[in-house]
Amino acid sequence: MSINGDVLVSDHALVVAARAGCVESFERLFNQYHPRILAYFVRRTADRELAADLAQQTFIDAFRFIDRLAHADSISAWLYGVARNKLREEWRWQRMHKVLSLEWICEHSGEGVELMRDDHTHTCEERDTIHQALHNLTPALHDALLLYSIGGYASKEIARMLGIADATVRQRIARAREAFCLCYTRLSEDSA
Repeated sequence: MSINGDVLVSDHALVVAARAGCVESFERLFNQYHPRILAYFVRRTADRELAADLAQQTFIDAFRFIDRLAHADSISAWLYGVARNKLREEWRWQRMHKVLSLEWICEHSGEGVELMRDDHTHTCEERDTIHQALHNLTPALHDALLLYSIGGYASKEIARMLGIADATVRQRIARAREAFCLCYTRLSEDSA
């Protein structure tokens, strides 16, 4: 189905056409709602670049999941819901990256590496070793491990955020723990 750009078409018709695979219809929805969604993010973040990224992610998700829109007439409310979820994810992600006293990863790995003590008496050298060991992980392993261990997300939530299978997330977490512990142990022995 093709929608002529000169004809006024209702949101309902555009959503129905987009669900049927008409990219032009989704582009028209994008052109209509993008400025509003972008303005929402600018107001909420006060960061134009971040707002643009979040708006783009919102419309990518909207395109991917347009079939989940229950009522074709409620596209505006649905897009704002997707936008709010993107903003919540961003805020959780930012909180996770601001954490300096990481609640630590090898706790459940069986390696016995104690990364955080209850009294929070880490040396700078120990904290640097932790950060260096995390930095040595591949981005895929690093993200999965931090989302799980620090963000407190379940593997299913991480899978949804990263757009991968739950089994893949669990595998990455296990591999990341192992790689982190090996690197941390090696770095600790080298500095001793």
